[in-house]
Amino acid sequence: MSLRPASAPFRANQLRPANRSRMRGGRLTDLDCKPLADCTIYDLMDGGVGLLVDPQVVLPTRLLLHDDLEHTVAECRIQWRQDRQLAIALEAMPISASLFEVEARALRQSD
Repeated sequence: MSLRPASAPFRANQLRPANRSRMRGGRLTDLDCKPLADCTIYDLMDGGVGLLVDPQVVLPTRLLLHDDLEHTVAECRIQWRQDRQLAIALEAMPISASLFEVEARALRQSD
């Protein structure tokens, strides 16, 4: 007799893995850190990042995403937009917001 977890038959009938989306607050700025819009960040099933933004906000193709929960900043590119939903691609790994602020301050002082 083989032992199976009670949930094994349920998992076998699923067409795709369960979607566990973490929604969190964020902000979008241009590459010069000028504020553009507040947003809601969520994880997409394919491992990407989705955003919810006011549909009236005009956004550049490349921008910075500030994640309030993770306290990170990442340069990203908009892949597609439909009404208030956006899918973005991260251009580089997110960095700590505090480290980003130190680097941005140093760049402003050198100008």
